[in-house]
Amino acid sequence: MERVTLVISGTSGVQYGLRLLERLLAQGCNVDLLIEPQAEPFINAETDHHIPAYFQAQEDWVKRRYGFAKGIVKLYAQDDWFCPATQGDTAAKKMVVCPASGGILAAFAHGIAHTPTERAGEVALKEKNTFIVVPRESPYSTIHLENMLALSKAGCSVVPASPSFQRCPHSADELVDNLVDKVIRQLNLS
Repeated sequence: MERVTLVISGTSGVQYGLRLLERLLAQGCNVDLLIEPQAEPFINAETDHHIPAYFQAQEDWVKRRYGFAKGIVKLYAQDDWFCPATQGDTAAKKMVVCPASGGILAAFAHGIAHTPTERAGEVALKEKNTFIVVPRESPYSTIHLENMLALSKAGCSVVPASPSFQRCPHSADELVDNLVDKVIRQLNLS
């Protein structure tokens, strides 16, 4: 069974991360989930979900919402420095940050690890695991572009949240699914 670390960072576009979580679980993947505290207001404002502020309540929310999927999801607290993703010998071999804020890109690109999420990215890079970031910021500043280039040179796949219109989408959900399909392909999942 595939195991993937998924981080939902604090920026607009959380729909991508939540849909990716659904798709990974539907395919039977085990998901180590980190939801950055800054993501909570975006989830509550941009989706029909309401994620609570406290970790125990968030765990209950994840179990209620995703507990009946083929795969298994385990939520880790943002102060859990011993979660599997932060340790080279226990980290999943595949990690996705979806969406990825400009700040988290900078931390990854410069080896800054002040949070478990940042440490997880550092581990993914140093272990040369499959590592994908989905930047959602727009327009990109030169700093954003340089950070994405640094990550790409380090072996990370950069999959910007740029909608594709090739299949004539009829809804925002189809645009979200199109991007999630790109991420799934980068993960080498069917």
